Amino acid sequence: MTATVTDLFCGAGGSSLGAEAAGMQLKMAANHWATAIDVHQSHFPEAGHDCADISAADPRRYPATDVLLASPECTNHSQARGVSRGAQQPGLFDAPDPAAVKSRATMWDVPRFAEQLRYDSIVVENVVEATKWVNWGSWSMAMEELGYERKILSFNSRHFGVAQSRDRIYVVFWRKGAPAPDLELEVSGFCSRCDRVGPARQAWKNGRTVGKFGTQWVWACTDCGTEATVATPGADTILDFDLPCPRIGDRKRPLAAKTRARILAGLERHGWVPVVTVGAGNGFERTPGNRSKPLGEPIPVQTTTACHALATPPDSILFNTAHQGRTREMTEPHPTVCASDDRWSLLKPGALLMRNNKGGAEMVTSVTEPARTMTTTQNQSLLLPYYGNTTARSVDAPMPTVTTKDRCALIDPEQVVDDCGFRMLEPQEISAAMAFPADYIPVELSKTDRVKLAGNAVTPPVQQWICGRVLQAFESA
Repeated sequence: MTATVTDLFCGAGGSSLGAEAAGMQLKMAANHWATAIDVHQSHFPEAGHDCADISAADPRRYPATDVLLASPECTNHSQARGVSRGAQQPGLFDAPDPAAVKSRATMWDVPRFAEQLRYDSIVVENVVEATKWVNWGSWSMAMEELGYERKILSFNSRHFGVAQSRDRIYVVFWRKGAPAPDLELEVSGFCSRCDRVGPARQAWKNGRTVGKFGTQWVWACTDCGTEATVATPGADTILDFDLPCPRIGDRKRPLAAKTRARILAGLERHGWVPVVTVGAGNGFERTPGNRSKPLGEPIPVQTTTACHALATPPDSILFNTAHQGRTREMTEPHPTVCASDDRWSLLKPGALLMRNNKGGAEMVTSVTEPARTMTTTQNQSLLLPYYGNTTARSVDAPMPTVTTKDRCALIDPEQVVDDCGFRMLEPQEISAAMAFPADYIPVELSKTDRVKLAGNAVTPPVQQWICGRVLQAFESA
């Protein structure tokens, strides 16, 4: 059978793509942004389109369909723009933010439309933090009073073949008395105990039922219950390696100190390999580098602004203590070899990061830990013994034997960062990380609009799976 669909807050069309791929027919789409409607209409010319403030629209203007897909605004439910969700709630003496209140109120458009158009099934997508909304209970009760049963799904797009770690909830509603869709997701994962790849299902921590992958839930082997590892596509599957990645030290406009700190911390955290990291804006990081990911992992969650960057360390760095800490990349000719040929060594993981100001051993930390705060003064260096195995020693341990030759060196991390490559991810890479087809979002649009269209969207493969299960329930009825 074919089920008809309305897509509210449709954006560029991620949910619509997923629904049609599952076998449904899009009949109506609406969004308040004209650019989004233009892009959506170019890909779904047979469907009706409305560019309108949905919260002010009369549902009776729209045709009745079997299914409603809705993605109410999520910005003011999430840790958006670097602001924690708790900090977005006004205090006792604070005036409420009208824009934030209106944004969260778009959730009420779902029961408002459902009351008028009586959909057989509804799928609502939002951030996980939406379940902490003060009106979540009232909203859920309103849907129940309209005659719906529901199940809340917590999915990460990475487990649907998307090269992005994107945690979202999908609240699936169906009519009371109608067959409930089978919404139990089963994937293939490697179980170390069974020593094989087999079926795995979600296992919740501490009695949770809603949450984010890794923090609140994991995959567990269906045979023995051991945590299973599920293969996911990495950032390297969506990056264009033909694009230049210029050296940071050659930039005309210097990078911000916070960005430099993130790059250094990210490279240290993952062993001096290329990483995708927060490259601009007020990325929400509890410590510098904690959102960086090596290229074999999916990129962090994409927002509506360009926030991710590719950072590449020098292949290897030679450093010289006899000549003011000069550095060279391995692709350059080796410097003159002299009698004391141990002046040069390779910068490797295991070095120490030292703040060159007051204090003792507590001022030195391993490079496997986040870098401390970068200030406006040059106050941190890398400390590394460089003979033999180049193994770093903790400053709590005795210093290596002092010989007639210099055997310990300090390296300026600012120089290390200057020698790294860096570029922001391009809109086409961000679109690919959302699992949109190539060239789906027109290149004629501005970069800002292209990124916004992608970051606002629902990843199509997740919606395809959900709509496919909803359609199966319709067919069984």
